[in-house]
Amino acid sequence: MILFPNTGFQRKDGNWRLNVYGWRFKRSSRNKFLGESSSTLGERIARLLATPEQIVYFNDTFQRVRLKPFMVKGKKDEEILIIIGKNNNFTTKTDSDGQFRTSFIMSDVDVQKLKSTSKKDQVITYKAVGDNADLWEGKIHLLERYGLSIISDIDDTIKISEVIDKIRLAANTFIHSFRVVEDTRMHKINHLRYFIFNSLRKLVLIGDSGEQDPEIYAFVARKYPKRIHKIFIRAVKGETKNDKRFLKAFKDVPREKWLIFTDPINELPKDLNIK
Repeated sequence: MILFPNTGFQRKDGNWRLNVYGWRFKRSSRNKFLGESSSTLGERIARLLATPEQIVYFNDTFQRVRLKPFMVKGKKDEEILIIIGKNNNFTTKTDSDGQFRTSFIMSDVDVQKLKSTSKKDQVITYKAVGDNADLWEGKIHLLERYGLSIISDIDDTIKISEVIDKIRLAANTFIHSFRVVEDTRMHKINHLRYFIFNSLRKLVLIGDSGEQDPEIYAFVARKYPKRIHKIFIRAVKGETKNDKRFLKAFKDVPREKWLIFTDPINELPKDLNIK
């Protein structure tokens, strides 16, 4: 079982909505065979198609550990017991892919008793029990109703992936050690909807131009203008800051609200001016 780090939001009534997300799986001989076979074939094809500049990315072997999620099978319709503290037990069930997403309401009194704080990060730990009585531990990060949250894309924004070059993307995903784009702690982009609907926090959105981040973030900014404080887009295709794509994407979004950058250290503001 994998329990993904998740977030708890304080509601208007003072109580908390705690979100849990996990994946229950089992070993699959068929998936393992296909995964190992396809990784070997994929490596050979990549080396065959790579240009002289790209081939340097394949001077190492595929890290099989990163293929493990592709070599298992989700367990559907399994009941999962969620234990938070001594007096809060909940049950949920896995879907057809073995995943489970659910949320629970807890009083602020209970949350304050259960939370732990480390470097200003407030966390509640919980346990998940599968049908084999196996025990797993997960974390829920607590966010007050008001404040500032930074939401970011991962590839080429936090982690160097080189998405626009598929040969380099494969090498960065399955061969090389993870390389970090220097930045600050951020929430994952797939939590954006939780922030919009479950809190009143101001949001700073960070992404890159490799895919559709400018268009998605601009859409959100037009739809929820009071919630979006700043948008920062890292240009990864050699675009200029006044590229037609950006001007079109950010139409009707105030110019002072968005910034295109290439150097996060020297171009991003030191102060976000939150009032």
